Amino acid sequence: MKNYKVNILVILLIITFISSFLAKKITAENVLAERLAGRILLQVENNGEAWYVNPNDFKRYYLGRPQDAFNLMRDLGLGVKNIDINKIALAKANFNGLDTDKDGLPDNIEISIGTDINNPDSDSDGYTDKEEALNNFNPKGEGKLIIDNKLAKDLAGRILLQVENNGEAWYVNPNDFKRYYLGRPQDAFDIMRKLGLGITNNDLAKINEHIIKPEYSSENIVENNTILTENNMRKYISPENNYSFAYPSDWKIKKYESSPNVVYLTDANRDFILEDKSVIFIQYIETSDDYDVNKFRIADKEEVKTLTDKELTVNNKDSYENSYQYQRAYEKTTSIKIGSRKYLRLSLFTTAENDNYINIYDKLIKSIEFNDGPK
Repeated sequence: MKNYKVNILVILLIITFISSFLAKKITAENVLAERLAGRILLQVENNGEAWYVNPNDFKRYYLGRPQDAFNLMRDLGLGVKNIDINKIALAKANFNGLDTDKDGLPDNIEISIGTDINNPDSDSDGYTDKEEALNNFNPKGEGKLIIDNKLAKDLAGRILLQVENNGEAWYVNPNDFKRYYLGRPQDAFDIMRKLGLGITNNDLAKINEHIIKPEYSSENIVENNTILTENNMRKYISPENNYSFAYPSDWKIKKYESSPNVVYLTDANRDFILEDKSVIFIQYIETSDDYDVNKFRIADKEEVKTLTDKELTVNNKDSYENSYQYQRAYEKTTSIKIGSRKYLRLSLFTTAENDNYINIYDKLIKSIEFNDGPK
């Protein structure tokens, strides 16, 4: 078995979406959903309710209120590098908010594209940053921007998260293949409605609605799978996989239907990157063959500082620990061999090495208990 390779961008994708998408066979019943994938639909025969057709599962997600729309767009976001997102043309939309240098580009967009918020002409070529950005010229230097139309078409209808900056969210409009800045909740909601496509109730009903199963809701997990313990901690007891752990009671706990063996913990409200918070994943893994736990060692990472790379034991179980310092993030992962062909993998991610979060993670590791169950 190949060593598991963990790429920070893949992991950040797992944080904002936590999904493993399976290719779906297109049938006569979901042809419409495939054709409208990535579109925002407005239910014109009712009250103009807005829906987003997720390109990953071809289901429609209700956008609801401005905050709901904003949260959903971030939850379904795809993490991308700056070099790739800059290849998609910028749309003139949501140019709201503070504009320190009065060049027509708000500060948050200037930070996103890397121009100087205090200089209306960052490269001093006689054209404002806004003029150059909207006309696909490089506002930071000479020449034109490299616009990749194929990339834009491939990502049409997707929500992109700029993970190498501050997690800025963008929507790639399938009509013009430009990226629209989502900004604040009201901005995101306005964009959704502005770019929405009217649809009848009859056609909308042909697209399956995404419904969260009750057993995966945070409320259900807390009520049925956790107990409050001393020192402001809560103990999670896995109903299927015979393990438990303790975590801070004020942290959120989630599971997703697409990844039922992954438990997600965070102290962030919506976005741990923007809020300088943390996220922890606990994944139960079963393999077809029996392997030593060091097979789960994370492969060496180029241009990343390795902090720990060692074998250890957790509750008398063979384990392996890796930790890394990225330019904008910190990662610590522990793989534990529970039994034959059974493993538990835990990962901590923060925006920087933080002793408080490392301490919380280490305490969680020490609290893990393995219960006797079916072998």
